[in-house]
Amino acid sequence: MRIRYITKFRFKNLFQMFANSRLPELTTDTKMAGKTILISGATSGIGLAVAKRFAGENANLILIGRNTQKLEDLSSQLIEDFKIRCNYFVADYSNLEQVRKVAYEIAELPEEIDVVINNAGIFFTKKNTTESGLEMLFCVNHLSHFLMTYTLLPKLKAQGHGRVIFVNSEGHRFGMAVAEDMNFEHRRYTGFKGYASAKSAQLLTCWEFARRLEGFGVTVNAMHPGALRTNIGMTNGKFYNWYSEHILWKLLKDVNVGSDALHYLAAAPELASVTGKFFNRTRQEIPAAHALDMRLGKKIWDVSMKFAGLEETNDSTD
Repeated sequence: MRIRYITKFRFKNLFQMFANSRLPELTTDTKMAGKTILISGATSGIGLAVAKRFAGENANLILIGRNTQKLEDLSSQLIEDFKIRCNYFVADYSNLEQVRKVAYEIAELPEEIDVVINNAGIFFTKKNTTESGLEMLFCVNHLSHFLMTYTLLPKLKAQGHGRVIFVNSEGHRFGMAVAEDMNFEHRRYTGFKGYASAKSAQLLTCWEFARRLEGFGVTVNAMHPGALRTNIGMTNGKFYNWYSEHILWKLLKDVNVGSDALHYLAAAPELASVTGKFFNRTRQEIPAAHALDMRLGKKIWDVSMKFAGLEETNDSTD
């Protein structure tokens, strides 16, 4: 199966990735005042930076995180500093039932959601599993976002506008999703393989979400936020933390680079009808061949539906 993708490999796409990483960010003067932005993983890293960025433009926020106190503190701070509306929901993205509950609650909110930023993410160097037995990166980095977005489909269709953005990664290029073994029960596991597998699965379902929302005024895109200084992976032990602090962090960019890119993708008028695309920060890019395989994508969609405990409805298939 992998040989098929090797034959489709294009060095020019890889060179374009490196070139895009050196280009300056595209920006927009369009402000998001009065818009409502949903952000997962909102209390640290990119999520925190983008929450502050949008709050500073007087956008209203819906925040999702797993730490109640951090969410409460952040929400209070943003309301006090910027006089915006800020609501929050508590859900650990390693627990699908918590995500399901919050997704239904958000779907029932009276206000429209202008932008959905699926951002929450983790990285482990060794295999970890959730309480329900799912490989952790598959669950947090893909499956919970899939569940959230799928649950919001009827709301997004009914309101007739909106942008959905998946915070993905160039890391998808370095490993593929295997529909028959997303839990790595029959494959040798490394953290990079697990991460690439989850991000590849996310991209494959992103295209299907975009297809299902065609004609409803809602766009769906994925983006690599850049190599940024965040706390992702900081529970991987002393050696990894030392490596991150003394070597890796010196090569990384400030987290605001990612929030600036997300602002552009969320606000730029020229992207109002652009959907089903992958961006390296703000530059459109061709993903790896395995992340464009529609046959594999159909399998990953079906597997994601199964693991997320979802059933197709008329609202989600039109």
